[in-house]
Amino acid sequence: MAFGEEALKRALKAKLVEALREELTSGDGNTRALLAQLLLSAVLRDSTGAELSGYLKNLDVGLSTIKSQTDKLSFDAGNRLRVSPANAEIIMPVDLQARFKPPGMTLYSGTVTASGNTADIDVSLYSALELALKVTAVSGVTPTLSVYIEGMFEATGDWKPLAFQEGITSTGVWYFTINPLVFRYIRVRWVVGGTSPSFTFTVVAQAMV
Repeated sequence: MAFGEEALKRALKAKLVEALREELTSGDGNTRALLAQLLLSAVLRDSTGAELSGYLKNLDVGLSTIKSQTDKLSFDAGNRLRVSPANAEIIMPVDLQARFKPPGMTLYSGTVTASGNTADIDVSLYSALELALKVTAVSGVTPTLSVYIEGMFEATGDWKPLAFQEGITSTGVWYFTINPLVFRYIRVRWVVGGTSPSFTFTVVAQAMV
């Protein structure tokens, strides 16, 4: 049965749309076979006179390349794309505070008979501190002890008290929390009073990254 040129074009277009829709939606179609059936032995040309068969071959190759890649994808029961985080370049937020807490550290431990302080202590890796001050021995006449945990303003070298316990006269344990910890350097400073005073104490900390 002979077709006019326009009728043939319309029929070809309709069949091409049908073939592409089937291939791209169901994945069960065979584009190459459908196109071969459509074209039969006809030679179609574009507006420049070039044969359309070359374009159709390129189209078929292009679709095959796309399908070879999409076949590698996997989907769950809800037809959602599965992604393996281990193999994907995805940056996932990690709560380091929940995953890593450094070992406890001793900021100072010893016996003092006069006022003084520790050297600067670098705490730049930490965002918060839980501290304990433990006094284990006291002697002298009306001895008193005040202990300060201080942070340094690096621009000026001044120290700010972050936690403290004043007027200690006996053994005991005191607890402090520094959160947030915004200083890079801290120190322990103590002030001793009384006659022939002596205090043995320790300041320890648990840090949070």
